[in-house]
Amino acid sequence: MSCWHLRIFADLLVNTLCLPFTLVYTLQGEWEFGSTLCFLLPYAQVLAVHVSTVTLNVIALDRHRCIVYHLETRMRKDVCFGVIALTWALSAVLASPMAIFREYGSFTLEPGHTIQFCREKWPGKSTDGTLYSISMLILQYFLPLSIISFAYAHIWSKLRGHVSPAESGVNSSASSERHRRRRKTTKMLVTMVVVFAVCWLPIHAFQLATDIDSSVLDMRDYRLLYTIFHVIAMCSTFANPLLYGWMNRNYRAAFLAVFKCRRDRGRSGRLDSIHPVGGAGGERAKKIVLETQDPVSAHLNATDV
Repeated sequence: MSCWHLRIFADLLVNTLCLPFTLVYTLQGEWEFGSTLCFLLPYAQVLAVHVSTVTLNVIALDRHRCIVYHLETRMRKDVCFGVIALTWALSAVLASPMAIFREYGSFTLEPGHTIQFCREKWPGKSTDGTLYSISMLILQYFLPLSIISFAYAHIWSKLRGHVSPAESGVNSSASSERHRRRRKTTKMLVTMVVVFAVCWLPIHAFQLATDIDSSVLDMRDYRLLYTIFHVIAMCSTFANPLLYGWMNRNYRAAFLAVFKCRRDRGRSGRLDSIHPVGGAGGERAKKIVLETQDPVSAHLNATDV
């Protein structure tokens, strides 16, 4: 399993665990999932969010390592498994307070009407929950945002000033293609940072405001606001696969090739090789050979959209 596969799995996990359960609890105002899930579900939710966020940083740093320092494109398999194990271990530790400091009980609103609740219960001072929210704001938002902004800014700077052997001659079409590819790559990298910043800031800020001032819970539109901010945060996990995958030209080509190969198999029972024919094909092949000699161009192809 690669870090990209882990990213997809983490995003699916976040949407599966966070969106339906949190919306039901928030909109109904009552915990209906029992005492066991009261301790396990919030822990699993925070764990999934941490895994998703950490993996986002790992992918950004891996791209930075490959492109800026001209290192090998892929991590070794043992290194990749080590990163995955470390990601889950770190996320499990950071999410553990959600399973430890928890309370499940019932509350009588009026005679004959009792509701169940599941909430945080911090020992000692009432500021413990606020300190945890602040730490999560730093670890889940500001620190990851700083890392991916740093990594993608360096990648953009590297790609902006790079000239590959295929484009070193006086060739206006090659230069135009290079400019187009890097402009679109830059747009994708900027979009990654903006989506993360915009989607996760409202829910973090709202949660921190709730911990600092408990009167926020008494707002008439509290449930509506929390639901809106929660859905916005989940939009980040929906957007990431599109930004990393479908907006990448190489991914689109490979994705469509899979269906084309299956269709060809159904027709002829075997796969046909496609060879360039004519002068245009020869020029294209020559350009590919030159680009494979240049590591930055190879990594640009990996990030091209």
